[in-house]
Formats: sequence, C-alpha cells, structure tokens
Amino acid sequence: MRQLFSKQDFLNTKWFIAEKLTSLLVAIIIIPKIFTSLGILNIGKLKFAETFISFFTPLMFLGLSAICIRELIFYPKRTKSILATAFYLRTSRWLLTLVIIFTYTYFFIDNDLFVLYLLICFSYLVRVFDVFEYFFHAIKQTKYVFISKTLSLLIVLLLQYYGVINNFGIEYFKCFDGDECYV
Repeated sequence: MRQLFSKQDFLNTKWFIAEKLTSLLVAIIIIPKIFTSLGILNIGKLKFAETFISFFTPLMFLGLSAICIRELIFYPKRTKSILATAFYLRTSRWLLTLVIIFTYTYFFIDNDLFVLYLLICFSYLVRVFDVFEYFFHAIKQTKYVFISKTLSLLIVLLLQYYGVINNFGIEYFKCFDGDECYV
C-alpha cells in the first residue's frame, strides 16, 4: 500500500508550525506597544485603511499559489516559465489594483489618508515576490522559506521597536506593518 504522506511532508509541516508560532509570539510582543504608541485615533485610521485595501487583495493574488505549486510539481522542466508567468501576473495585477485604489481614493477619500493608502499599497508590492516561495514549497524545501521569513520578521520587529521607542507616527508603522511582513 502506498503512503499518502512522506517523511519530508511531516518535516515541512514542522517548519510551517514553527513559522506561525514565531509570528504569533512576535505579534504578541510588539502589537500592544505599537497600539499604545500610536493612540486610538491613529490606530482607527490605520485599521480602516488596511480594511479598505484588503477588499482588493483577491484581485492581487488571484489564487496563484495553489495553481503555481501544482504546476511546478507536475512540470518541473518548465519551472522558469511558470515562475516568470506567475510573477508577471502578480505584478500586473498589483499595478491594476494600485490604479483602482488610487482612483477611488483620489475622488472619494480625504487627502490626509491618501498617503496612508499609498504606503499600504506599496507594502503589498513585497508580497508580489511570494512567487519565488512557491518553488521551495514545490520541491519540499520549506526550511528555506522559514529562515527567510524569520529573518525578515526579525528585521521588521527591530524597526517597529525602534519606532515605538522614538514615538514615530502612523506612516512609519504602516511601512513596517506586520500583516504584510508575516507577523
């Protein structure tokens, strides 16, 4: 009888769990400090802008992760073209979503929040590069994804803590928001 899961699958699961637990612990440490530093009004503005932008995120991501990983597994010789196509699709959809959001915010949203929307949209640009993560998932090397995400999380944590100590404003914390940086 054929086994459904290999030993490598269970090792990858451990890396996924370690990544999520690390993110959770970091979020528990830094988010209350950011909330205290920013105050109620700025947190409300930040969360409203994040919620508004999140309505458009399905346009950006297109459900490419599952499709891309499946194609990489079934057609390993076409890895470069699959990743390039996924990257192109993600980038073009990000640009389209950026135009839609900016058009809407220019006509219907207060100009004070426009900068905040701009920063949030550009923080999603980093997520375009998640396409290269699919390759490591397809070849069952999740350890490298964990290491890169943990290092980026550590950098973001240090930058956020620096912002809390120096009482930086809402724009600073949006640039290093944990939601987009895997916290």
